[in-house]
Amino acid sequence: MNGAQVAENFVMSEEFTNSADDEQFIKVLYKAFFNREPDADGFAYWKDALDNKTLTRKEVEQSFVYSKEWADTCASYGILSGCETKGTKSIEPNESILSFVERMYTKALNRESDPEGKAYWASSLANYDCTGEYIALAFFDSAEMKDYGLDNEEYVKRLYSTFMDREPDAEGFAYWVGVLNNGTERTSVVRQFADSAEFADRCVEARILPC
Repeated sequence: MNGAQVAENFVMSEEFTNSADDEQFIKVLYKAFFNREPDADGFAYWKDALDNKTLTRKEVEQSFVYSKEWADTCASYGILSGCETKGTKSIEPNESILSFVERMYTKALNRESDPEGKAYWASSLANYDCTGEYIALAFFDSAEMKDYGLDNEEYVKRLYSTFMDREPDAEGFAYWVGVLNNGTERTSVVRQFADSAEFADRCVEARILPC
């Protein structure tokens, strides 16, 4: 289940909707989806829409599901928000997503991003068409990366700077270079970096799904 489906089971349940008036319904939507009290303008807008029956409660609730604020909230927990089912590119990449993508270029490929590529990956991440793990694997498995002919030491350094955004610690560096020197495929090592808690933290900070 995604975040919206879980929230809907509570805010659209018969138990709740039968006991809440419109004002209570709107206030609970703000608390459930945004974890805050409603702002005055927002509250007035939704209350007027319900009073004049221009929107149903379900339609109001769906507006919350498809909001950027809800998408950001769910991404901060590493879960799908539910807005993915809308099928539109409605979420603009924030600065943290753009920085995340730029790091893929500068750290993995050792060059600045091209505008089209950066825009594509940033939009895909912002709208949950791909995950942090997916983009990282795509960069490390790219023909451009393979053409560099990196030795194992340089390869591991790029893994640390790309996935962890830091220099390798001595013990970890020695371990992963040894793993590669012993014949483990690079793709397998990349996946282990992508599955790490440290990389998941970097993804959550950027408000994107880790995997």
